[in-house]
Amino acid sequence: MRNEFTAVFAKAEEGGYWAFTLELPAYGQGETIEDCRKDLITMVQSVLDDQRETQRKEVSEDAWEETIVVHG
Repeated sequence: MRNEFTAVFAKAEEGGYWAFTLELPAYGQGETIEDCRKDLITMVQSVLDDQRETQRKEVSEDAWEETIVVHG
């Protein structure tokens, strides 16, 4: 599954970088931009996995899943 998110990066006052996504409550940090990007990607994956797991616990037995595509 392909997901695209808008990442915002900034230099940290104490050195290194920090970042977050506009669409999810996911944050990352690192000494380099690449480290920060990798950390943010890991956090986005974690947020999505946790959300899916939490929501699936609430689904009734007669419900089903479908993939939808949202553009824009």
